[in-house]
Amino acid sequence: MLPIKVIYFTYRRVVGKMFVVYTPQTSMKLLILDKNQTVVRSKLGKPFIQNPTDQEPIEGVYRLLDGYQPDYNIVIVSNQWGLENGFKTLEDTIAEMQYAMKLFPQIQDCFFCPNSEGSLCYRVWGQGETEWTEYGDLTDNGYITEFGLGVLAVGKNNYRKPKPGMLSLAMLSYSAAPDDTLFIGDRDTDKEAAEAIGIRYRDINDWLKR
Repeated sequence: MLPIKVIYFTYRRVVGKMFVVYTPQTSMKLLILDKNQTVVRSKLGKPFIQNPTDQEPIEGVYRLLDGYQPDYNIVIVSNQWGLENGFKTLEDTIAEMQYAMKLFPQIQDCFFCPNSEGSLCYRVWGQGETEWTEYGDLTDNGYITEFGLGVLAVGKNNYRKPKPGMLSLAMLSYSAAPDDTLFIGDRDTDKEAAEAIGIRYRDINDWLKR
C-alpha cells in the first residue's frame, strides 16, 4: 500500500518500476525519539509494556521536549516485535502509541514496525486524531532522493531498525533534512539506524543530562 496522507511524495513510473521522488521544500527541524526505555517505561516494572496504559514517562523527558518547541517537530519511531510474536494485537499497539502521545502532547506522530521482516510501517497520527496509516514497501526496486544528498533508504524490507526506513519516512513526512534531524534512543540498533541515514544521534542517558 502506498502512503495516502504524506503530502511530500510525488510518484512516476519508469520502465515499470515505481520511483518515489521527493520535491524539497524549506527544511523543518525534526526530533525523532525511540519509545520504550527512551520516552516511557512499564509502570509495572516489566521489561516490555504490558498493555496500552502500562506506561509512565521517563523522568526529565517532558521538560526536555518542551525545550524543543516550537522549533522542532517531534515524532516516535519504534520496533514492535511483540505484535508479531502474539503478545499484543494491532489494536493494542495503536492504542499504546496513542496513550504515549497523551502522556506527551508535544509528540505529533508515532511510526512503528510490527514485524521482524521490516516490510511494514504504521503511522499513528497524533494531535487528537484517531487516524492511522499502513505503509508497505514504498518501492520494489526504486529509490528516494531528498535535498540532493543522494539515496534515502526506504526500500524493500527496510523499516525495522537498525535499517533506517522508519527514520526516512518520518523525515520525508516532515520535510526534514539530515542536518536538521536528531534521533534519541537507547540501543545500538537506534545508533546504527541513525548512522545509516546520516543524522545526528544521542543516547538517552546523555540527552537527559542536559
